[in-house]
Amino acid sequence: MIGCVLRALAVLCATWTGAVQATAIFTVSSAAELTALLRTLTQPAEVQLSPGNYGEVRLTGVTARVTLRSANPAARATFDRLWISDSAAVTVSGIDIALRLGANEGVTTAGMLVRNSRDISLVDMGFSGSPDDNPNNDGLLLRLLNVTRALVLNCRFAEARAALFVERSRGVIVASSEVSIAREGFNFSTVQSVLVDRNRFTAIRPNLDAGDHADAIQFFVGAGSGSSGVTISNNAMLLHDTVSQGIFVRNESGLAANAFRNFAILNNAYVGQVRNGVTVIGLEGGLIAGNTLLAAPGWVLEPALTARDSIDIVMERNIAPWHLFINTPGAAANSVTLANRSNPGGPGVNSQVTGDPAVAPLTAGDFTVRPGSLAATLGAGFVEVGFIGVGAAEQGSARMAALLAQLATMAPD
Repeated sequence: MIGCVLRALAVLCATWTGAVQATAIFTVSSAAELTALLRTLTQPAEVQLSPGNYGEVRLTGVTARVTLRSANPAARATFDRLWISDSAAVTVSGIDIALRLGANEGVTTAGMLVRNSRDISLVDMGFSGSPDDNPNNDGLLLRLLNVTRALVLNCRFAEARAALFVERSRGVIVASSEVSIAREGFNFSTVQSVLVDRNRFTAIRPNLDAGDHADAIQFFVGAGSGSSGVTISNNAMLLHDTVSQGIFVRNESGLAANAFRNFAILNNAYVGQVRNGVTVIGLEGGLIAGNTLLAAPGWVLEPALTARDSIDIVMERNIAPWHLFINTPGAAANSVTLANRSNPGGPGVNSQVTGDPAVAPLTAGDFTVRPGSLAATLGAGFVEVGFIGVGAAEQGSARMAALLAQLATMAPD
């Protein structure tokens, strides 16, 4: 039975009177109860889901400012699939999505799909594929398609073909989340006004036999067009043991109409084995500043900050083995070029930062610039900030209001 309790004495079991707009709280224990309830709601409500697996649920036309959350944080509600379409002002908090692909389902199958919707918040959620330490038999954990203003905050992604795919959307913040055991991290196509901030990436594992060039964060054209107004900041890409790229922005169509415009790539940390630590191709207008890229043991190619076939690029105050401008005007300013295979006499890693990937796998704190170093003199390199990766549920709740206010300014009506 659907239960109802009250947050305001002016409301009696979800019967709304006068001008009072309080939030009623309901409890459900099955998918049937959930969908039946949501069809009746016309005023703000919080729906608490009792522990259990709700299977596959598709919600359409939810517009009453609804929050879905687990009734018991210690025994969270789980969905096999959760699809939300043609909806607005929906928050999903403290709920898990467990995607297990069926025999006839491909790796593009989504565990959670949000489409044709606006003002969506996904907070303190867990997204996972099959728990077998193998991302090759998993799907797409979260897909946002044609969404205006979406917040993904304090979420954990594990075991995925791709953790997140955002396409044809405007106003998206992905913050303080984590990805591990995935063939791809966060992918974006045809988006405007996006912030990717304070996320942690580990164990991004490409399937080289399938031709993967895995990325922690990727912007591409695909079947759409270019993207603009993007900030990628304060992310830690700790990819010591796989040939995985960091930030990769590319107009692979080569068409001027699909150019990427106005990107800021600021204060990110990458340790890995491949050249494309941070790469932009076909970008018109970009600031790449304050990043640190380090080569992991066993590197195939030392990582580089690369601008190719681009214009109006400012690259400054970075630390990396290579700073490359290819068919792109410009030069690195106030930056440290670490010792590399062409210049082994350059500054060593441990002379510039406090950690050394040759000694032990790095955490975000190990990228701290060493006092008195050349990098410190130039003001170059990554500076650790708070809230990188997933924290306690209270962390997500505390930051949610500020990020939603920021989102409203990024993508106003």
